[in-house]
Amino acid sequence: MAMSDCHCHDEVGRTRRAHTCAYCGSVIPVGSHAHVEHGVFEGAPYRCYCCDRCWPLTKGFWDYSGGECELPISECFAWYLQGTNESAYQEIFGGAGMSETLREYPFCGSEAERKEWK
Repeated sequence: MAMSDCHCHDEVGRTRRAHTCAYCGSVIPVGSHAHVEHGVFEGAPYRCYCCDRCWPLTKGFWDYSGGECELPISECFAWYLQGTNESAYQEIFGGAGMSETLREYPFCGSEAERKEWK
């Protein structure tokens, strides 16, 4: 029997322990509101947390990346924001320069978009 992918989202009223936002890497403190994404991807279970600051930007990210990210999510998310929403990139990542890995790794987007970003 083949396993199918399953993706779910839940809002967490208050976290019971600290978590790290998968998108920006910031700590989500105990007692904070957060979002959790969980499910099965390619047969393997996953769970990741997202802070309120990043949450509104994640739908566009996953649509843009085709639902996949081969680098750590935070690096793919930084790449996405730098190319699509510079003000959010500056706010979340403080304008830190894109890592050399990201500049050379075309993880998502159309061929034209990847060429434009190089």
